[in-house]
This record gives sequence, C-alpha cells and structure tokens, in this order.
Amino acid sequence: MLAPALSTIGVALFVIYGLTVFSQLVPLRLLEPAWQLRVAGVLLENGLWPLLGLGLLQLAAYLDPANRRLQARWEGLGRLGVIAVLGFLLMVPVQLVATGLSLQTLDSAQRNRQQRVEANLNRMRQEIRASSSLADLQRRIRDIQAPDLLLDAASLDQSLPELKRSFLASVDQSEQLLQRRFQAMANRGRTWALLQRAGRGVIMALVLAFAYAAATPIAADPDISVLMVWRERLSLFPRRR
Repeated sequence: MLAPALSTIGVALFVIYGLTVFSQLVPLRLLEPAWQLRVAGVLLENGLWPLLGLGLLQLAAYLDPANRRLQARWEGLGRLGVIAVLGFLLMVPVQLVATGLSLQTLDSAQRNRQQRVEANLNRMRQEIRASSSLADLQRRIRDIQAPDLLLDAASLDQSLPELKRSFLASVDQSEQLLQRRFQAMANRGRTWALLQRAGRGVIMALVLAFAYAAATPIAADPDISVLMVWRERLSLFPRRR
C-alpha cells in the first residue's frame, strides 16, 4: 500500500506544479521582460515540488519492483525530467536578458520624466521672456499653470524686467531642486532589487538543473541518471597537468 500511495502523491505534486505555473502564464506576454521574470520566478520558486515528485516515484518503484504500473509511471514521468533540466538551464540566459531589458526600461522611463520636466521649465522661461506687460505676464503664467509663479501685491510694485528676472530665478531654483530629486531617486532601489533577483534566479536555475539531472533516468537504463552520464562524459576529457 505504501508504494502506490507514494506514487500517487508524486503525480499529485506534478499536477499542483503545473496548475501553479499555468495560472501565471496567462495572459501570455512572451516578449515582455516583466512577464518573463515573473514566470521564471514562479517556475524556480516552485521547482522543488516536481523534484520531490520524481523522488517519490522512484522510491515507489524501488519499494515495489514487481508492480509494472509503478515502474512504467516512474520511467515515463521520470524521463520528463530531461525537459526540466533543459528548461532550467535555459532560464539562465532568459533571466539575464530580461533583467537587462528591464534595467533599460527603468532608465528610459527616468530620462523621459526628466525630459518632460525640463521641457515644462523651458516653456515657463519662454513665456516669461516673451511677456510684454504685467497683465500679459499674468495671463501667460495662468495659461501654463505655474502655481509657484504668482503676482501678489508686492510683485506689482516691481518693474516688468525686475519681475521677469525674479521669476526666471525662481524657475532656475525649481530646476536645481528637481535635478537633485531625480539624482536621489535614480531607481537605485529597483535596480538593486532586479540585480539581486537575477543573481538569485540564476543560482537557483543551475542548482535545480543539476538536481533534476541527478533525479532523471536515461531511456536506456532507469538505474542511470542524466547526471551520471554527464560525469562519465566529462571524465573522458583529458585533464591538464
């Protein structure tokens, strides 16, 4: 009774893993780096479940070697581990490329925000310089919706050139303040988080690939794993002294 139960639990772990991954696949956005990283994260974070399932299938086949159904299930599902090995190895370049594209997107978004702010500030300067009277200056400020530039009672006592210089100095001060804010933001937190996630994902992908290789039998002999074949082939290369 123990061997069939272990085999059933192993199959259930495969099903749970498949459902978990499928729920994150839709909607399909194959070309989006964020989607690629999210799916890769789900595959890696839940990668131990089918690995444990492979172990249970192998254990069930070992406990009841006369049960052909358990042996066939182990050999059939066990060989699917080759797909997992290749998949996890493929995740290494996929994560690196997706992380690089995500970093480029963050940098591009930051530059676009900064360019929009600079364009608005330059427009303020143009409107201030182009004004021909206090009334014209007040209208232009109202049109460009610049709440920091207000004509109060004290401003009305100044001449138009003095008021222009004062407003231009205020715009320059706002530009310096915004530049400091942009430099402080600079997406450093999100950049570091992406790099950490990529490094962790690459290491997990390599570890899981070798783990699945150790648990996956080859088609010719269920007692020989893919990892054993790798080691044997690597041992054929002459070592340098």
